[in-house]
Amino acid sequence: MALPNCKYLFGNIHMYAVMIFLGVIAALFVSISEEKRKKLPKDTVVDFVIWAIPLGIIGTRLYYVLFNLSYFLKNPIEILYIWNGGLAIYGGIIAGFLVMVVFCKKRKIKLAIMLDTVVCGVVLAQAIGRWGNYFNVEAFGREVINESFQFFPFAVLVPKNGDYVWHMATFFYEFVWNILSFALIWLNRKKLKKDGDAFLFYLLLYGAGRSVIEGLRTDSLYIGAYRVSQLLSIIMWLISAFVFIYRFYKTNKNSFLISGLPIMYLIGFYSIAQKNNYIFYIIIITIFLLVVYTLIKLKLNVGIIIFNTLILFTVYLIYIKQAFELSQLVLLTSLIVFVLSIYNFTFELPKGV
Repeated sequence: MALPNCKYLFGNIHMYAVMIFLGVIAALFVSISEEKRKKLPKDTVVDFVIWAIPLGIIGTRLYYVLFNLSYFLKNPIEILYIWNGGLAIYGGIIAGFLVMVVFCKKRKIKLAIMLDTVVCGVVLAQAIGRWGNYFNVEAFGREVINESFQFFPFAVLVPKNGDYVWHMATFFYEFVWNILSFALIWLNRKKLKKDGDAFLFYLLLYGAGRSVIEGLRTDSLYIGAYRVSQLLSIIMWLISAFVFIYRFYKTNKNSFLISGLPIMYLIGFYSIAQKNNYIFYIIIITIFLLVVYTLIKLKLNVGIIIFNTLILFTVYLIYIKQAFELSQLVLLTSLIVFVLSIYNFTFELPKGV
């Protein structure tokens, strides 16, 4: 499967804009449904979206421009050329959140309730919007050298110097991750016990997936040597994981430590990427001690055990087999298992926790 050269639906109608439009429509449909279920005043979502969409688009563009400032200072008119790509989703999320804070304050609506109302629509819109990257020939990943992985959906053919080269289909990875996230939140939204839990669960899901997928891309925005979106993603899922783990700790202290392992694993994996072996060995030793402690307490979670196994397999693939592409798939799978484990922790909690 090759990335297309057709950026237009017809005339001057960009496919990028079409996918954004479809994402907005889908988000509206889902969010209005939640508005009714939560018994919010009629047209609350529509009134919010009227402000959130234009300001959100401005936010996505400004975020991208700020991290490419040297280029746009030389070509200021191109700041307006959003049809050429360059819309960073985190800019939209930040702008949308700020709009919601002001909106809720003026309407006297609890912020957590409003966040839960729109969160399913947001993640669905993000999934649909990733296909805009497909048509714009962007947001793909590293070149895939191993012929065993030169197939869709793992990789796509990208036009390069008059030829086609296989690259990781990172836009598709995130599409699938977002669809799974949407399904998981949507199907269980009625079980979440506290206002804001659906939004926290979104932060956990999206942050975990994006923190890995972003590391595979070739077009990331940087602060120094660090990928901005990857840092934000890690912060997102660590905050939400901390909240859920803390609440789990309050009801099941003996098995608390094992649920904190994923944080150390990600630190360890990052140290591998940075070739910082001292940190890596410290993390591995700490993990070993935590696993021993948990085994002694005999308070095990099957999902966490599988997660541990997959992560160790990832380390084996990187260090022993040098199979980097396969290791990324295993790491993504392990994160899915971890998220499902946190999900189980959350819904096992008694009310009021």
